[in-house]
Amino acid sequence: MNFRKLSIAVLFLTTSGTVLYAQETKKDTAKSEKKIEGVVIQGNSSKKTETAVLVEQKKAIIQKQAVSAEEISRKGISNVEQGLTKVTGITTVEGRGLFVRGLEERYNYLLINGLGSPSNNPFQKIIALKQFPTDVVGKLNIYKTFNSNLYGDFAGATFDIETLTIDKPFTKLNSV
Repeated sequence: MNFRKLSIAVLFLTTSGTVLYAQETKKDTAKSEKKIEGVVIQGNSSKKTETAVLVEQKKAIIQKQAVSAEEISRKGISNVEQGLTKVTGITTVEGRGLFVRGLEERYNYLLINGLGSPSNNPFQKIIALKQFPTDVVGKLNIYKTFNSNLYGDFAGATFDIETLTIDKPFTKLNSV
């Protein structure tokens, strides 16, 4: 790295709107330079906050809606089915499951952490979402349009349940 002292800087504006910048420098001012091998920047972000979900939706190249764990706890939602009904276009009919834009449960698809989930009932396509407590949910993603990352086996919506990730260990084992 070369460090140089700036002695004169001039800004020129031309008639065409172009900005030119000129400067004069002296090369002999930095004699004790140090080399840096590399810089490591570490950080983590919480994807379960409402702000993180909104930023992710804003930057997404696909259409999706999401409900964050923060929003779930703020609204007092106890299971995944209740959480999904807070999204526009999704309703629940007792005994028949979720309806997305008028299409019943057999037109929906369920992913858990991005992987397809089989049903425990041969007469239903997805698991009864009342069984999932919201304590384990980090975020609910709802895809109502097709994209290349999803299975093409839906017409209503694909629900992706992202479970919570454990940041810190909660058990400690010691040898005796």
